[in-house]
Formats: sequence, structure tokens, C-alpha cells
Amino acid sequence: MQRTLGFTRSQRLLTQFAALSVVGAIVMAPALPSGAASKPSGSTLDIADIISFSGPNSFLGTITVGPCDGAVNVINAAGGVLGHKLSCIKVDDLGDPADAVANVSKALATNSSIIGAIGVASATAATEVPILNAAKITMVSQAGLSLFSNKYYKYFWRMTPPDVFGGVAMGLAAASNGYKKVAVIIQNDVGDTGNTPGIVSALKKKHVSLVSNVTVPSDAASYETTINKIVNLHPDGLIISADTQTTETLLAEYQSLSNGKVPPTILSTQILGSNIFPYVKKSLGLSFATKKMSLVGTYVDETTPQFKVYDAAVKATPGGTKLATAIVATQAIGTIYDGIITMALAMEAAHSMKPVNFNSSMSKVATKRAGAVEVNSFAQGVKALKAGHTIYYVGVTGPIVFDKFHNSGGEFATFQFTSSGNVQSVKVFPPSVTDALAP
Repeated sequence: MQRTLGFTRSQRLLTQFAALSVVGAIVMAPALPSGAASKPSGSTLDIADIISFSGPNSFLGTITVGPCDGAVNVINAAGGVLGHKLSCIKVDDLGDPADAVANVSKALATNSSIIGAIGVASATAATEVPILNAAKITMVSQAGLSLFSNKYYKYFWRMTPPDVFGGVAMGLAAASNGYKKVAVIIQNDVGDTGNTPGIVSALKKKHVSLVSNVTVPSDAASYETTINKIVNLHPDGLIISADTQTTETLLAEYQSLSNGKVPPTILSTQILGSNIFPYVKKSLGLSFATKKMSLVGTYVDETTPQFKVYDAAVKATPGGTKLATAIVATQAIGTIYDGIITMALAMEAAHSMKPVNFNSSMSKVATKRAGAVEVNSFAQGVKALKAGHTIYYVGVTGPIVFDKFHNSGGEFATFQFTSSGNVQSVKVFPPSVTDALAP
């Protein structure tokens, strides 16, 4: 079970000051890895799950718990890492860059057992990554910000493509679904607006008419003016990238303002952690929810042996039991599991729990090369390393190919709900296809 570290919004003044003093916060962050690595054999070391556990995006935190706990449980069941057990701890960044500075800084200052981090999502990564990097904490980020596509941070690693490619996939899905006139509605949030350039580029290159491209505020009481304008343009498809509350309001008002008719709609799989299926089923009908609504996100091959291990590990945790469908359908969440396994194998390969020593081994245990043995689990990797082999890990999210900025991409797919509310993949878009449509 995860523990929680963090400030509350009652300390808002402090966090606002901290946001204006990021450099100062970085300088004050202690060099903790050496303290963590000096813990006696058998002690527990921590992976910080840094993401929103409260606030409007709290569902993001909710769906990270299963993969994080699942990964450390698998590692611990195989004997732990170099005589140490691992544990996940929650660090609530509240989805706010200023709060993130204060909460991450406090977590590092008060817990000398933190040796790695996951989460570090789009809304807060711009302030969190410099702090973690300065503290020499290896992190596997789920942020889609293009900022990290060509900016180097030594301790930053990412196994998901940037948001712009998520947008490309959404535009490609619209074209593949046969839409000719598309209206795009984007929530004014850093994690959603990053999709816009990719959507626009893909629609243009696939010769799909973009009849409306609007950005709306988060969680407004009404979007009637915006929806009225779109309804009068008669689109045959919608692309919506927004949180659950905003999406539900948009769909409800579209239905109300268009005599009950809503065009086929494309959403992002990031909304899967919410209750979007029951809402759409109730308000628009089961047929719309299963046939006229598509979800687009990165793809996980559910037929591999490593996926079955991952699926079982997630479902065995309290946090994953009820949310397995949402968790396993989203590659960005799968990289939490793969990221922790990769970190653990890097520690074993480097014979060290100190990030300053094992960080460079992240790419070494993931890169396919001549003479290296493919491994699909932590236990396999440890066994191969002890036998004197070099290894490369291929996990639930597939091969890992880090570039010079420590980024590794993946495949996208369209998904649809089944009548029971489960999610199934419909069509996979390989990187070669999405790359060709990128801006």
C-alpha cells in the first residue's frame, strides 16, 4: 500500500513563492540518493509516485497506484533489489505547478529513502523535472510535453510519445473513421492543448475538413455559445480532448442544442480513469457508447506473456482491482510498471542503489544490441545478469529505444467500449504512419 507525502492548498502562499523561486528550490533540494543507498540491507527503499491525488485530475493518481504497487510487488517477490525491498509512496502535486514545487521539494527533504520517481505528468512536469534532476533522482515521466523532446535532463526518462503525436493519432482516427467535416474542442490545459498541432496537421494531410477548432476553459458551467456555433456547422465528427466534467458538459449541451443528435466522437484514452462510459451509456445510449465513440491512445499488445504478468500484478493490488480496464488500456500507465522494472534492473546491472551510479544503466538494460539477452521480467533479468550476460528488457509496452534525450515512443491505436464497459483495441497505428502526419 502506498504512503502519501505532500502539502495541502492551505499552504498556497508558500507554493506560489516557491514557483517564483524554482532555482532556489532546486539548490536546496538535498542530494539524497547517497543516504538512501546507505540504508542497511533488507531495508525498504521508495519509488515516489508524483502526480495528482487530489483536485480535478485526481483520477490520474488513482490509476497510477496499481501499476506502481504491482511492479514493486513483482520485484519484491523475486527477492528485491540488491537485498532491498521497494515501496511506492504517493507525492500529491495537486496538478498545479506551484504546489508541485513545494510538495516535491518537501518529499525529497523529508524522505532519504527515495531512489526513483514515476508519474511526473504533463501539468506539473516543467517544474518537477528540474528539481528531481538536480537532486539526482532517476525518474520515468508520463508527461507528454514536447518540451522534453529536445531538452536534455540526465535523470529524466520517458517511454511515451509527446502529446503532439497523440493529437496526430486523434486526427488519423477521424480520417480512418470516415469523417469528412470535423469539429475540434480542446480544454485549456497543458496536457490537452499539446494535442492541437498534431490534430490539425493530421486532418490537413488526410484531407479532412476542420470546420471548427476551439479551446474552452476547464469545467465551465456551460459551453452553450461555443456548442451553438459548432452545431450550425454540421460536423460529421467531433474530437474532444478534455477532462471528464468538461467532456460530459460538452456532450450534454450538444445533445440538447441539436435535437438529441451528437456526431460520432473521438476522445483520448486519458479519460478512461473516470466514469465516462456509464455517463455516455445513460445519456446518449449504449449504441453511441459502443459504436459512435472512439478512444485514442498509445497501444499495449495484450497477447504477450509479459502483459499477462502485468495484468495479474495490477489486479492483485487494491488500487488496480477496480480500475484494471482503464489501467491496462493505456500505455502511458503501463510505462509506470515498465519504468520501475527498468530502474530495478539498472540497479542490479550497476550493483548500486544510488541513482548517480545506476542512472546510466537505464539505457544499457533496455537497448537491444548484439550479444544481449532479451528478458521480459525482473526475475529473468536478474538471473541473466548473474549468469554474466548483458540484457535488454522488453516489457508490457514493448521494445524500449531511448534517444539522446532519453525518449522512447510507441504505437497508437483506436479503442472502443464493449457493452460491458471494457475496452478493446480496434486499429493500431504504427510509428511510421503517425510520424508521416506530424507537423
